[in-house]
Amino acid sequence: MNSSETSIVVTGSTNGIGKAICKKLVQFDIDHLIMVSRTKEKGEQVKNELASFSRKTKITLVQADFTSLSQVRSAGDKICQLSPVIDVLINNAGAYFNEWEETTDGFESTIAINHLAPFLLTYTLVSLLAKSEQGRIVNVSSNAHFDGTLDIDRFRGKPNNYTGWRSTHNPNWLMCYLPISWQRPLRKIKFLPIACIPVW
Repeated sequence: MNSSETSIVVTGSTNGIGKAICKKLVQFDIDHLIMVSRTKEKGEQVKNELASFSRKTKITLVQADFTSLSQVRSAGDKICQLSPVIDVLINNAGAYFNEWEETTDGFESTIAINHLAPFLLTYTLVSLLAKSEQGRIVNVSSNAHFDGTLDIDRFRGKPNNYTGWRSTHNPNWLMCYLPISWQRPLRKIKFLPIACIPVW
């Protein structure tokens, strides 16, 4: 792929906001859309749907279950092979669990999917984002961040007072805070980190 082409990565690309973002991007005829999907079957279905909206956009599917950090890392490595530059990374994937669940890595599932996975994916792709003239990292959050804090104790182990709504507070707060925290360690890299709350 030519390094001057525009490449955009979207996670959580097969439903809701993520799918709508992908549809709009292909309608804009961007050069390369990289969809990250939890399942290959649903990803292929949406990829075929999107292909009808543009004859120009190349659409590539990368499968990764965000409950597995090894799959996230592998997805990042694969994306690095697909494009020499990433212009925009949209961290949109998220999940909500009414009951407490634990990932194979031993993390509470909400914090793993909504924060740890996008955090790892971003750092896997940061070298490609740095090559873009106007790189962007967009973290999609929600208004659940208002009640969030950095509570490491809730990353692992089942709390006595678990609720699905409360479990979303921390990761959503972290996804809003990350763009601020990235500015210092990544200050030499020319890209703009952004957090957004779609309901606003």
